[in-house]
Amino acid sequence: HVLVGSFVTAESCLWIDPFPTAGAFSVYHVLQVVQTTIWSWVKFAYRLLLSGFIFVEIWRLYFRHYGLLLSNLKVYGLQGVESGSALYDIQVGDPTWMILSHPYICVAMTIDIICNSSYSVVTLFRISQLQDLWQFVLGSFCGSNLVWASYTTMRFAAVVIKRFRWEAYFEPLDASMMTLSSAFYAGPMSYMITHTPLVMVFQFLVQVLPTKKMEAIEVSVGMSMFLLIFASVPLLQAAVARTIFKRQKRKHRKTIPATRFDTTRYNDWKYLFFYVWFDPTLQAASKFGGTLYQLFDQEPQYRKFPLFSSRGSDCFVRQVDIQNGRIVGQYRLSLLHGLDFHAKDSSLRIATCTDPHLAKAICV
Repeated sequence: HVLVGSFVTAESCLWIDPFPTAGAFSVYHVLQVVQTTIWSWVKFAYRLLLSGFIFVEIWRLYFRHYGLLLSNLKVYGLQGVESGSALYDIQVGDPTWMILSHPYICVAMTIDIICNSSYSVVTLFRISQLQDLWQFVLGSFCGSNLVWASYTTMRFAAVVIKRFRWEAYFEPLDASMMTLSSAFYAGPMSYMITHTPLVMVFQFLVQVLPTKKMEAIEVSVGMSMFLLIFASVPLLQAAVARTIFKRQKRKHRKTIPATRFDTTRYNDWKYLFFYVWFDPTLQAASKFGGTLYQLFDQEPQYRKFPLFSSRGSDCFVRQVDIQNGRIVGQYRLSLLHGLDFHAKDSSLRIATCTDPHLAKAICV
């Protein structure tokens, strides 16, 4: 029996077929996932509620602020331009990092993975062989959901990093890029574990019930160990990236131009691909904004989420001259969601307006 907690989630069988040649044999392993109707409906309802919660949070944290932005542009405009005499082109950002850094969503997805450990075992079988490359690729893709352990670590490690003020030792990571890269390193990493002595550690962990040693295995402990391995990836990656960045900055201090935080080039890969590649519009005559990243570059302790890059959620407002269609100004707007105001630290505290406002989410 394959157990998660005290519940049977799969049935497995192992048998050995000896060959006539001494010392040669074939090993066969079969696993059948046990899926009751009630459990299927419970998972469906759980994921449906989680999906609804994600949509609500995307609206609350991000898209609802565009309504106020549109209203302000219509009423006030930019740089003293009268409303109605200018045309504004708004390029919407991507709020993915805000969802991937949400504490409730991270915990909910991690719980979902642990409760469905039997499917992770099936994925492990696909990855542990190379005879059928399609099964290996499929297993690598399915195993990439373990990246949620990385997101959970990135979110809750922020508490420790900020407690000891280690922000300067970690480079913010593109969460979307981690999703793609996990599909590539999940397979090789799992294959390495199953073909090295590390597999003995997991074999010990699944045998945590001495009374059922010959009857059942408990996969939740081993699954938690797998999650811990994937959880260590972003910490190592962020620390190495920061070390390389600082070394390159010292080595080429005089040759590397100053970073332009107000440009579209200072963004994540999705923005560069979809906007810069597919929509190569004319360059703006003047650029503004990006002051939030200038602050982060000079004082990393103001990052609220030190391991998450927030550049992808920025929107760009382009002021277009109605007469000739030229872009006369470009404004980069960033959400204050990623800024730590240090309300409890007098030496770092950022003064905020105490008057009530309808919204206070956007920072130029």
